[in-house]
Amino acid sequence: MRFIKALPAIFIFTSVLSQQLFAQADNVTFKYSLTKAGTVTLIIRTSTDDQQVRLLLDNVPQSAGQNAVEWNGANDNGNDVASGEYRYHLYVVIDGATYEKTGWVHIQK
Repeated sequence: MRFIKALPAIFIFTSVLSQQLFAQADNVTFKYSLTKAGTVTLIIRTSTDDQQVRLLLDNVPQSAGQNAVEWNGANDNGNDVASGEYRYHLYVVIDGATYEKTGWVHIQK
């Protein structure tokens, strides 16, 4: 069983990555800062049935400092997603502990 902890001070989100993001263009940028190196997973899911739409990062090692991941609005098959709300799930593993941040992305095309 994996235990998810609350976000510590070593995992800081910039103002761009808040609880809810709005995108009127095709790209959404997730920005965050790590004060310690860790591995990052970022998944976009549907808001209705929690199905994976896009796996943007999968246990990717990232160094301390500013980090950014861009989503072009496409699903895992390369097709554009429909307008609507999606959930992002950002997981960071630091020193063996897993931390999670979730929120909403609203895509308007």
